[in-house]
Amino acid sequence: MTAENFDYDEIHKAYYDRIVKYFSRTIGHDEARDLAQDVFLKVYNSIGTFRGESALYTWIYRIATNHLIDMMRRKKKKNVVDRCNLLDKQLFCKGNPEYLTEEFRMAEQEMKECICSYIKMLPAQYHAIIILREYESMPVLEIARVMDIKTDNAKKMLSRARAKLKRLLAERCNFYYNEQNRFSCEKKEGRAPFP
Repeated sequence: MTAENFDYDEIHKAYYDRIVKYFSRTIGHDEARDLAQDVFLKVYNSIGTFRGESALYTWIYRIATNHLIDMMRRKKKKNVVDRCNLLDKQLFCKGNPEYLTEEFRMAEQEMKECICSYIKMLPAQYHAIIILREYESMPVLEIARVMDIKTDNAKKMLSRARAKLKRLLAERCNFYYNEQNRFSCEKKEGRAPFP
């Protein structure tokens, strides 16, 4: 395929918002649009190299994920810690049911912030694979293509990422079902929520 076979405007229209949402879940809403612009500049400049060996969206997600992992590693070297803001938290869970009281709504918001922040603490590849699977609902086969690894390796990486996240949460949070039988958590006594 050649670059002439693609309508860049259609590609941008079809995938830009998805990539912004993906980045919002991984590095935060504030930086998501800038990074998405970087990705689509790369897409525009390299569309002629797309060989059609995978779906176009997989190829775009691969570019986005590589860009994201590089950026996260640079941040880690500079000891920059991401925190979840309100827009980030809203992307991590479906909305709050209308019947919840304000007290329970606030507790759920705190839990979303907690989970979001612990996901952001994971190593870059674990962080990305959790977001792709759990929040982008991407099948493991597609994740393997996006991350340019074998399917078995993607399964192993996802399992390790989930286990690491589970350990982080278990070390720092107490989980329980509240009076409305909704899953909840609170910070363990004497533990700072984030390093």
